[in-house]
Amino acid sequence: MSSLIEDQEKMFAYLVGTFQTSALISLGVMKNPMSNQINQNLDQALYYIGLIEMLEVKTASNLTEYEKQILINTLSDLKIKLIEQKSIIKSSEKKTQKES
Repeated sequence: MSSLIEDQEKMFAYLVGTFQTSALISLGVMKNPMSNQINQNLDQALYYIGLIEMLEVKTASNLTEYEKQILINTLSDLKIKLIEQKSIIKSSEKKTQKES
């Protein structure tokens, strides 16, 4: 594999990782490094997941196998975490309603 392709794979992985980190922060799974706090914004998390999905669609025929796997794994992980966070919110709301 040429050095250019390897460099581009690294840059692609970095780009996807940047969106992934932003999504994880928005999901409330990671602390925001700027505020050192955990805040949840599921709409914002969905936006970052959508950006990664758009990358997957727009680059579909132009990716190495490694890059395809990065996208598949990242999207799967984020979607599972989104479901988990929604479930936690729903459970918390039900518990609050029962206490009222």
